[in-house]
Amino acid sequence: MTDLTAAALGTRIEELYGQPLHELHAYTAGTGPGMLSALLDALAHLQFAERRIDFERHRLRHHSDPESTVGRVEARHILDCAQRLAEAVSGRDALAQTLAAVLGGLQRTPDPEPETAPPAPAPEPVPAPPPRVPAAPTR
Repeated sequence: MTDLTAAALGTRIEELYGQPLHELHAYTAGTGPGMLSALLDALAHLQFAERRIDFERHRLRHHSDPESTVGRVEARHILDCAQRLAEAVSGRDALAQTLAAVLGGLQRTPDPEPETAPPAPAPEPVPAPPPRVPAAPTR
């Protein structure tokens, strides 16, 4: 798996479980912790990390606008944004690689075939009732 974006990894989860993510989230809301819950949580953290990268990149562009002057305070803001951006990228990459490794170890199992009940055993023959002996005539 070469595409380690949240969108690509989310698609892989959908393929594994055979349902869209919103249905998987609804399903896990009523169940306890498990593999699917862990995968969806990791995906949510990855999505957050990607949004954080976008946010820090926007801040960096804002503070390093070529039209503005750069003084000591502005330089500190630029350095802070660059450090936060580097941390966000590092966190995103670690999450993406871990999630991809887990997903790479999973595979979809074929849907179970409907069970065909074995033929019911033939009922045991009921023995014939003993012959009736005519009752003795009564006087």
